[in-house]
Amino acid sequence: MLRFFRLIRQRLIEEGQIRKYLLYAIGEILLVMIGILLALQVNNWNEERKRAIEEQQILFGLEELCLVNQRELDVTYQRNLNAYQSSLKLMELVRPESSIQNTTYIDSLIAIFLTPQSFDPSSGALEDLLNSGKLGILSDKKLRDQVSSWSGAINDVEDDDKLAFDYLFSQFIPFLIRHTNFKNTDRFSKNHVNIKNRLPVPSSNFPSDYSKLMTSREFENYLYTHAYNMDFVLLSNEKMKDYLDETLELIQKNIDNND
Repeated sequence: MLRFFRLIRQRLIEEGQIRKYLLYAIGEILLVMIGILLALQVNNWNEERKRAIEEQQILFGLEELCLVNQRELDVTYQRNLNAYQSSLKLMELVRPESSIQNTTYIDSLIAIFLTPQSFDPSSGALEDLLNSGKLGILSDKKLRDQVSSWSGAINDVEDDDKLAFDYLFSQFIPFLIRHTNFKNTDRFSKNHVNIKNRLPVPSSNFPSDYSKLMTSREFENYLYTHAYNMDFVLLSNEKMKDYLDETLELIQKNIDNND
């Protein structure tokens, strides 16, 4: 093809048709430029197509991640709500002259408020996205900003969880061990913690007497502090739920827009 064009140019020069030669040369240059531009356009189109496919793969991965974490958070929130409510119920029974005779009911309430749950999110796909430097593939700036705030959202939940669980295990449970038949709460705990093939723990051989406990201001203060901590845990759970809902909405909006 190049040899053919060269022959045409030589013939025009030999025939002295300089004007036609110049016009032909300009046309040839334009033709080459158009070819280059077309090649660049095709290459850009291919790159954009690859980017769009990769973005969809990322979006589907993030969507699944949000759905898994929503289910996990629903279970966590319900467990924490049960723990909070049982603390309030037990607090109502503590008074200067308590006549509580149903120790089994007290054991059941203690068992429930001893089984809150920390939120343990799945973050594989999201951490991979942040660490790979591919966050910019997401075309929606609002979604990029939302994904970027993942660590901050999780840290808020973890901070409240740590405060509540540190208090529960380092202070409240040692108090209960000294003042209750702690072993008797185990039969109720299995109703709230799903453990397969769990062998039943026999009841305590010591008689239950909660008369002093249920008239104790100290016990009331422990219950209040635990309920106070669980209130903050529930609040952080609710904020995390809002974050996941908003993130999922943005993800699904972009999936629909790119289908």
